[in-house]
Amino acid sequence: MNRKSLFLSYATLLTTTILLNSTAIAKTNKTPQNPSNNSSRITIKGIMDLSVLPVINGTIVQYIPSPYGHLDGLLLRNGEQVIFSSSLGEAVKRLVHPGQDIIIRGLKAYKLPLIQAFSIGDQNGHIIEEDSLQTSHFPIPTIGPDYSVNGTIKTTIHNLQGQINGVILNDTTVIYIQPSDANNFKTLLTAGKTIYAKGAGSNNSLGKAIQARVLGTNAENLVTLDDINAPPPGPPAGSPTYDNIRQ
Repeated sequence: MNRKSLFLSYATLLTTTILLNSTAIAKTNKTPQNPSNNSSRITIKGIMDLSVLPVINGTIVQYIPSPYGHLDGLLLRNGEQVIFSSSLGEAVKRLVHPGQDIIIRGLKAYKLPLIQAFSIGDQNGHIIEEDSLQTSHFPIPTIGPDYSVNGTIKTTIHNLQGQINGVILNDTTVIYIQPSDANNFKTLLTAGKTIYAKGAGSNNSLGKAIQARVLGTNAENLVTLDDINAPPPGPPAGSPTYDNIRQ
Protein backbone atom coordinates (compact mmCIF):
# COMPACT_ATOMS: atom_id res chain seq x y z
CA MET A 1 0.00 0.00 0.00
CA ASN A 2 1.44 3.36 -1.07
CA ARG A 3 1.53 6.44 1.20
CA LYS A 4 -1.56 8.04 -0.44
CA SER A 5 -3.71 4.91 0.08
CA LEU A 6 -2.53 4.62 3.67
CA PHE A 7 -3.48 8.25 4.34
CA LEU A 8 -6.97 7.80 2.83
CA SER A 9 -7.60 4.66 4.92
CA TYR A 10 -6.57 6.48 8.10
CA ALA A 11 -8.81 9.47 7.29
CA THR A 12 -11.79 7.19 6.67
CA LEU A 13 -11.25 5.35 9.96
CA LEU A 14 -10.96 8.64 11.88
CA THR A 15 -14.16 10.03 10.34
CA THR A 16 -16.08 6.85 11.18
CA THR A 17 -14.87 6.96 14.81
CA ILE A 18 -15.94 10.59 15.24
CA LEU A 19 -19.41 9.88 13.83
CA LEU A 20 -19.91 6.88 16.11
CA ASN A 21 -18.83 8.85 19.19
CA SER A 22 -21.12 11.74 18.29
CA THR A 23 -24.07 9.36 17.99
CA ALA A 24 -23.30 7.82 21.39
CA ILE A 25 -23.09 11.24 23.06
CA ALA A 26 -26.36 12.35 21.49
CA LYS A 27 -28.10 9.22 22.81
CA THR A 28 -26.63 9.69 26.29
CA ASN A 29 -27.73 13.34 26.60
CA LYS A 30 -31.12 12.88 25.00
CA THR A 31 -33.91 14.59 26.98
CA PRO A 32 -36.97 12.46 27.74
CA GLN A 33 -39.78 13.33 25.37
CA ASN A 34 -42.47 12.79 28.00
CA PRO A 35 -41.28 13.98 31.41
CA SER A 36 -44.89 14.11 32.59
CA ASN A 37 -44.93 10.31 32.56
CA ASN A 38 -42.38 10.18 35.39
CA SER A 39 -43.71 9.01 38.76
CA SER A 40 -44.86 11.81 41.08
CA ARG A 41 -44.02 9.82 44.21
CA ILE A 42 -40.88 11.04 45.96
CA THR A 43 -39.76 8.64 48.68
CA ILE A 44 -37.59 10.21 51.36
CA LYS A 45 -36.78 6.89 53.01
CA GLY A 46 -38.53 3.85 54.32
CA ILE A 47 -39.63 0.45 53.09
CA MET A 48 -43.09 0.21 54.64
CA ASP A 49 -46.38 0.07 52.74
CA LEU A 50 -48.09 3.25 53.91
CA SER A 51 -51.24 2.65 51.86
CA VAL A 52 -52.75 0.78 54.82
CA LEU A 53 -52.72 3.94 56.96
CA PRO A 54 -55.85 6.11 57.30
CA VAL A 55 -56.27 9.03 54.90
CA ILE A 56 -56.75 12.45 56.53
CA ASN A 57 -57.60 15.60 54.58
CA GLY A 58 -56.92 19.10 55.80
CA THR A 59 -55.97 22.67 54.98
CA ILE A 60 -52.69 24.14 56.24
CA VAL A 61 -53.06 27.26 58.38
CA GLN A 62 -49.38 27.66 59.24
CA TYR A 63 -46.02 25.99 59.52
CA ILE A 64 -44.82 24.95 62.98
CA PRO A 65 -41.06 25.66 62.97
CA SER A 66 -38.61 24.49 65.60
CA PRO A 67 -36.44 26.91 67.63
CA TYR A 68 -33.55 25.79 65.43
CA GLY A 69 -35.10 26.87 62.14
CA HIS A 70 -36.40 23.50 60.93
CA LEU A 71 -39.94 22.49 60.08
CA ASP A 72 -41.40 20.37 62.89
CA GLY A 73 -45.04 20.26 61.86
CA LEU A 74 -48.16 21.88 60.45
CA LEU A 75 -51.27 23.41 61.97
CA LEU A 76 -54.49 22.59 60.13
CA ARG A 77 -57.59 24.76 59.84
CA ASN A 78 -59.58 22.44 62.12
CA GLY A 79 -56.99 22.93 64.89
CA GLU A 80 -55.19 19.62 64.45
CA GLN A 81 -51.41 19.54 64.79
CA VAL A 82 -49.45 17.46 62.29
CA ILE A 83 -46.03 16.25 63.41
CA PHE A 84 -43.34 14.47 61.40
CA SER A 85 -39.60 13.90 61.36
CA SER A 86 -37.22 16.72 60.59
CA SER A 87 -36.02 14.90 57.46
CA LEU A 88 -39.57 14.78 56.11
CA GLY A 89 -39.99 18.42 57.09
CA GLU A 90 -37.24 19.46 54.69
CA ALA A 91 -39.29 18.04 51.81
CA VAL A 92 -42.68 19.17 53.14
CA LYS A 93 -41.72 22.85 53.11
CA ARG A 94 -40.84 22.57 49.41
CA LEU A 95 -44.04 20.74 48.50
CA VAL A 96 -46.85 22.46 50.41
CA HIS A 97 -47.50 25.89 51.89
CA PRO A 98 -50.03 27.56 54.20
CA GLY A 99 -53.43 27.84 52.54
CA GLN A 100 -53.06 24.59 50.58
CA ASP A 101 -55.24 21.50 50.92
CA ILE A 102 -53.22 18.38 51.68
CA ILE A 103 -53.74 14.64 51.94
CA ILE A 104 -52.11 12.88 54.87
CA ARG A 105 -51.57 9.22 55.66
CA GLY A 106 -50.81 8.77 59.31
CA LEU A 107 -52.05 8.05 62.81
CA LYS A 108 -54.42 10.17 64.91
CA ALA A 109 -54.25 10.45 68.69
CA TYR A 110 -57.17 9.06 70.66
CA LYS A 111 -58.16 12.26 72.46
CA LEU A 112 -55.77 14.98 71.28
CA PRO A 113 -55.92 17.01 68.04
CA LEU A 114 -52.64 15.38 66.99
CA ILE A 115 -51.62 13.53 63.82
CA GLN A 116 -48.36 11.70 63.21
CA ALA A 117 -47.83 11.96 59.46
CA PHE A 118 -45.88 9.44 57.41
CA SER A 119 -47.09 10.61 54.00
CA ILE A 120 -48.14 14.06 52.78
CA GLY A 121 -49.45 14.89 49.33
CA ASP A 122 -50.85 17.90 47.51
CA GLN A 123 -53.90 18.10 45.25
CA ASN A 124 -51.76 17.53 42.13
CA GLY A 125 -50.75 14.01 43.08
CA HIS A 126 -47.27 14.84 44.38
CA ILE A 127 -46.46 12.74 47.42
CA ILE A 128 -43.61 12.56 49.90
CA GLU A 129 -43.40 9.75 52.40
CA GLU A 130 -41.26 7.95 54.94
CA ASP A 131 -41.59 5.71 57.95
CA SER A 132 -39.09 7.23 60.35
CA LEU A 133 -40.04 7.37 64.01
CA GLN A 134 -38.00 10.53 64.62
CA THR A 135 -40.67 13.18 65.21
CA SER A 136 -39.22 15.78 67.54
CA HIS A 137 -36.44 18.33 67.57
CA PHE A 138 -33.45 17.58 69.75
CA PRO A 139 -32.14 20.19 72.21
CA ILE A 140 -28.84 21.61 71.05
CA PRO A 141 -26.91 24.63 72.31
CA THR A 142 -28.28 27.76 70.68
CA ILE A 143 -26.04 30.77 70.23
CA GLY A 144 -27.53 34.21 69.81
CA PRO A 145 -29.57 36.86 71.59
CA ASP A 146 -32.90 36.04 73.19
CA TYR A 147 -36.17 36.86 71.48
CA SER A 148 -38.89 38.44 73.61
CA VAL A 149 -42.39 37.46 72.48
CA ASN A 150 -45.84 38.04 73.87
CA GLY A 151 -49.40 37.65 72.78
CA THR A 152 -52.58 35.64 73.09
CA ILE A 153 -52.40 31.86 72.98
CA LYS A 154 -54.19 30.34 70.00
CA THR A 155 -53.57 26.69 70.82
CA THR A 156 -51.23 24.34 72.64
CA ILE A 157 -48.95 21.88 70.85
CA HIS A 158 -47.92 18.40 71.93
CA ASN A 159 -45.08 15.94 71.44
CA LEU A 160 -45.47 12.34 70.32
CA GLN A 161 -45.99 11.25 73.92
CA GLY A 162 -49.03 13.52 74.19
CA GLN A 163 -47.33 16.00 76.53
CA ILE A 164 -47.79 19.75 76.09
CA ASN A 165 -44.50 21.11 74.82
CA GLY A 166 -45.48 24.59 73.71
CA VAL A 167 -48.07 27.01 72.41
CA ILE A 168 -48.86 28.88 69.22
CA LEU A 169 -49.84 32.54 69.50
CA ASN A 170 -52.44 34.33 67.40
CA ASP A 171 -49.61 35.98 65.44
CA THR A 172 -48.27 32.45 64.53
CA THR A 173 -45.25 32.66 66.90
CA VAL A 174 -44.39 29.29 68.44
CA ILE A 175 -43.15 29.08 72.04
CA TYR A 176 -41.61 25.76 73.04
CA ILE A 177 -41.68 24.77 76.69
CA GLN A 178 -40.27 21.61 78.22
CA PRO A 179 -43.06 19.23 79.30
CA SER A 180 -41.74 19.29 82.88
CA ASP A 181 -42.16 23.08 82.95
CA ALA A 182 -45.47 22.98 81.08
CA ASN A 183 -46.94 20.91 83.93
CA ASN A 184 -46.29 23.85 86.27
CA PHE A 185 -48.08 26.31 83.98
CA LYS A 186 -51.25 24.41 83.12
CA THR A 187 -53.52 27.32 84.00
CA LEU A 188 -51.47 29.72 81.86
CA LEU A 189 -51.07 27.46 78.83
CA THR A 190 -54.67 27.76 77.72
CA ALA A 191 -56.18 29.22 74.57
CA GLY A 192 -57.15 32.85 75.09
CA LYS A 193 -54.60 33.53 77.85
CA THR A 194 -51.94 36.21 77.46
CA ILE A 195 -48.36 34.99 77.72
CA TYR A 196 -44.89 36.52 77.73
CA ALA A 197 -41.72 34.53 77.04
CA LYS A 198 -38.07 35.05 76.34
CA GLY A 199 -35.55 32.64 74.90
CA ALA A 200 -33.24 31.75 72.03
CA GLY A 201 -34.79 30.72 68.76
CA SER A 202 -35.14 31.40 65.06
CA ASN A 203 -37.05 33.76 62.80
CA ASN A 204 -37.05 32.78 59.13
CA SER A 205 -39.40 32.11 56.23
CA LEU A 206 -41.07 29.32 58.21
CA GLY A 207 -41.97 31.68 61.06
CA LYS A 208 -40.71 32.61 64.51
CA ALA A 209 -40.09 30.01 67.22
CA ILE A 210 -38.27 30.15 70.54
CA GLN A 211 -37.31 27.77 73.32
CA ALA A 212 -38.60 29.59 76.39
CA ARG A 213 -36.04 30.42 79.05
CA VAL A 214 -38.36 32.60 81.12
CA LEU A 215 -42.15 32.60 81.10
CA GLY A 216 -44.97 34.59 82.63
CA THR A 217 -48.08 36.67 82.09
CA ASN A 218 -46.09 39.87 81.42
CA ALA A 219 -42.55 41.27 81.44
CA GLU A 220 -42.75 42.08 85.15
CA ASN A 221 -44.02 38.67 86.24
CA LEU A 222 -41.58 36.06 84.95
CA VAL A 223 -40.38 32.66 86.11
CA THR A 224 -37.03 31.20 85.05
CA LEU A 225 -37.41 27.73 83.53
CA ASP A 226 -35.06 24.76 83.60
CA ASP A 227 -32.09 25.28 81.29
CA ILE A 228 -32.69 22.95 78.35
CA ASN A 229 -29.02 23.14 77.36
CA ALA A 230 -27.63 22.43 80.83
CA PRO A 231 -25.65 19.19 81.32
CA PRO A 232 -27.42 16.43 83.30
CA PRO A 233 -26.91 16.46 87.08
CA GLY A 234 -24.06 14.34 88.39
CA PRO A 235 -21.80 13.75 91.40
CA PRO A 236 -20.44 16.86 93.16
CA ALA A 237 -17.02 18.18 92.20
CA GLY A 238 -14.21 16.47 94.08
CA SER A 239 -16.12 13.25 94.72
CA PRO A 240 -14.61 9.90 93.62
CA THR A 241 -17.12 9.53 90.79
CA TYR A 242 -16.97 13.12 89.56
CA ASP A 243 -15.03 12.24 86.41
CA ASN A 244 -17.32 9.40 85.45
CA ILE A 245 -19.35 10.24 82.35
CA ARG A 246 -22.86 8.92 82.17
CA GLN A 247 -23.64 6.75 79.19
